[in-house]
Amino acid sequence: MIVHTEAEIGIYEEDDFTVIGLRGMTSGQHADLSLQLGRNLDQQDIQLGFDKLYIDYNQLGGYGLVKRVSLLNDTIIQITLDSDKARRCGIPDDELEFNFVERIESSSIDKLRLLCSSSDTAFEAR
Repeated sequence: MIVHTEAEIGIYEEDDFTVIGLRGMTSGQHADLSLQLGRNLDQQDIQLGFDKLYIDYNQLGGYGLVKRVSLLNDTIIQITLDSDKARRCGIPDDELEFNFVERIESSSIDKLRLLCSSSDTAFEAR
């Protein structure tokens, strides 16, 4: 598992997509992760897998890699990836954790939950 401290979250929405960005420190360096999901997809988009979450972790990623998003005590977000797909994309680990200093705002949690449910990605809050 790659653990990121001092995490921050940002949300960007357009008519056609939503992006949730996470940023944290790991090994003394900033690391960025974004989860993106399109809206108003046509049949071809769905056949190509664009109805799945797109993940970008430090400029590595792709569609359909995210298996589960977990929220722990409203202060930690864990992203679990498909191990084989993550390895093929060059992501060094299949567990990414972002630790926040303060509780994540409920509106951000709601957006994250909606992004997961809209893409058939498992979401759990503990």
